[in-house]
Amino acid sequence: MVHPTDENLVYAATPSGLYRTTDTGQNWTNLGNPGLRAVRLYPEFPDTILVGGDSGVFISTNSGHDWSSLNAGLDGRKVNCLEFAVTDEIGLFAGTNGGATYLYSFTTGISTPPKSVVKTQPLVVCPNPTPGHLMVLWNESLKPPLLLRIWDVSGRMVWSSLETVNGQLNLVLPNNIRTGVYYLELTNTSERVSTKIMITR
Repeated sequence: MVHPTDENLVYAATPSGLYRTTDTGQNWTNLGNPGLRAVRLYPEFPDTILVGGDSGVFISTNSGHDWSSLNAGLDGRKVNCLEFAVTDEIGLFAGTNGGATYLYSFTTGISTPPKSVVKTQPLVVCPNPTPGHLMVLWNESLKPPLLLRIWDVSGRMVWSSLETVNGQLNLVLPNNIRTGVYYLELTNTSERVSTKIMITR
């Protein structure tokens, strides 16, 4: 699997694990997870990797440094192939031993903001990518109190905070939010805005 914006970066699923090369195959690094048969990069988030094999499906949101299981509902089956289906939502099909195909639906808790707050940039984060120290700016029509939440691409909320400020907030995110791509969301009782952020540690 070739990275969509870096042709030198390639991932290979093998029985010995997931391998990565950053120099078009001259050198390879084993990222773990033995018994693999398939690898896919999450649409529009190429630093999020999904692999399938003897132990099911696993996801990494930080280029293979850490892994989490996505095996709920797979019934312990070995996975032979993976493929994304992108419609209004993103789904991951897993072809398994025995002929069964399973579908995993990614839900992030993010929905389209109401028209009243949809402007050119209703929510801005800077710097983005961020090492974890960031400024969040939003349209002041989004009145406090505000619930700020951060979700990873598999739909897990990794951080939340109730805020009473209006229009601007300086944040220092905890170190347990690792490198990767996330959604940052602000909501009150009637409105919601969200944006993608990249965290680099």
